[in-house]
Amino acid sequence: MQDFSRRAFMGAAGVAAATFAGPPLALAQNGKAKAPVAPHDVIIGVSTQDLQNQYWLQLIEAFKRAAAPTGAKILVGSAMSMDPAAQAQDVANFLAQGAQAIAVSPVNPAALQPVFDQARKQGVYVINNHFPVAFGHYDIFLDTGPYESGQLAGVYAASLIRDRFGGKGRIGLLTLPENETLKVRVQGIIDAVKKDAPDSTVVIEQRATDQSNAETVVANMLTAHPDINTVLGWSDTVVLGGVAAISNAQKKPSDFVIIGIDATKEALAAVKADNMSATVNNPPDKFGQLAFNVAFGLITDPNSSWHFIQHAITQLQLVNKGNVAEFMK
Repeated sequence: MQDFSRRAFMGAAGVAAATFAGPPLALAQNGKAKAPVAPHDVIIGVSTQDLQNQYWLQLIEAFKRAAAPTGAKILVGSAMSMDPAAQAQDVANFLAQGAQAIAVSPVNPAALQPVFDQARKQGVYVINNHFPVAFGHYDIFLDTGPYESGQLAGVYAASLIRDRFGGKGRIGLLTLPENETLKVRVQGIIDAVKKDAPDSTVVIEQRATDQSNAETVVANMLTAHPDINTVLGWSDTVVLGGVAAISNAQKKPSDFVIIGIDATKEALAAVKADNMSATVNNPPDKFGQLAFNVAFGLITDPNSSWHFIQHAITQLQLVNKGNVAEFMK
């Protein structure tokens, strides 16, 4: 059987690869050493892209659960609906409230660079999650491999299309073109399907912003193109909207190839129930825990290994009916 996991794996934190930065430099940009902070005095700000999206909500809850035993104070941003201006305000609020580190998943990486620079100038650690600003504007980048995650989904989709549809996938593709990083993720899907199931066709490609919107989008896709047999998209959130649309059309999701990315709790349940073919393991709970551990280590321990690392890539693995139970524990 083909192995759909990325094999490089470093420890229980779920880090697949890392770029090392040399000796730790716990210095503010003014050159003064940063004194370690007692755990109960730690303040960390965390800002995600959209507080209406289950992936980000689960990540924040995991971040707070990891913090609870330490007594650290967690500041949660209020940015919603992928609003870069609101996210920049989140960071400004964190700095005003005395955060020693910020963990941010940028909506618009270029727009966050000046804010990140200001944070670092004030001696605040910047953990850049998911979507990178330019190198040199953060202390560490926690990378979820957008192209690789899309590619993993696409390779498996192509294998199912070959097995079930004779290689002739009729694909409805859900995108979010205004998000540059998610465009990369979708490109990974497209490239893999083109390579491994070249007789497949993307019959319709449409923007979908969230689960409810995706349900409407996929319903319209199915009406316009009733021969669609595959639904792929930029996240579990939108793909689950597709599952609902298929069910509402009195069709069986198990008759389709349906693959998402992120391994949210809802997606794992859908895979177990045969309502999704697979998802890619990029779990919000594990990432939230990792992001907290990185921030906490940088703030409290001048000898933390995280001072040596500039770029860490999280492990990716395909989750299907055969292994979904492992991810639901």
